[in-house]
Amino acid sequence: MAGEMIPNDYGEWLEAVKSRIQSARSRAALAVNAELIQLYHSIGSDILDRQTRHGWGSKVIARAAADLKAAFPDMKGFSTSNLKYMRFFAEHCPECRFGQQAADQLPWFHIVTLLTKAEPAEREWYAVHAVAGGWSRHTLQTNLKNRLKQRQGAVPSTNVAACDRPGQGPGFRDGLFHRALKGRHHRHAALSGLGIWRGPGPRVSPLEPRALPFGPRVSPWAIAVRPVGAGNRSCATKRAEMKKQVNANLEGMGYGG
Repeated sequence: MAGEMIPNDYGEWLEAVKSRIQSARSRAALAVNAELIQLYHSIGSDILDRQTRHGWGSKVIARAAADLKAAFPDMKGFSTSNLKYMRFFAEHCPECRFGQQAADQLPWFHIVTLLTKAEPAEREWYAVHAVAGGWSRHTLQTNLKNRLKQRQGAVPSTNVAACDRPGQGPGFRDGLFHRALKGRHHRHAALSGLGIWRGPGPRVSPLEPRALPFGPRVSPWAIAVRPVGAGNRSCATKRAEMKKQVNANLEGMGYGG
């Protein structure tokens, strides 16, 4: 109404609302990322199990990558090299953790960097500090190259435990996912990984496959995969409807573009 005065406590109320919005955005980003990492870990566990019990080789992985990309064209991350990273992830983090640090609090390519660039005994230290300090992937790579752990020493156990609780670790509010919300790169990577991103964003390419220290190849064997066709139209329709609804929810959270 014309002439209406703004209440004296309006500024305080506005700041409180902005804080709740930011907290909701952070929780949403963390939840989306956790789902993606857990999905990748489960796929990697399946591949690892079948390689061990049935002798799956590189041809089967390549076939699986092609079939998954055909079945889920909106989802990123199903390249042959990324499936091998998932397998490597499951092998070296069977509990989906780096020591006491939950891996699903880290973006996927942070995890790949830790697995391929960090010494096994040092992965937990860098994972904890990446979450607590809000390190970008570039910062993580730089700190690994500069051997930051050797210069700073071991992390106190109290910090490890605190960082393991979502939203509770030191610096979390200004940490990894809070900062990632400001960058389209990490946001796009997680959302497009689950096939729920429709806005523009840079394409995230995995590290070169040669970075993976795989052992000797085993002989591949044929695998029959049901093709995607008319029989799957109802599923495709349901996925499209779900994607539309999720996109609407994401736009409400400020992720629509």
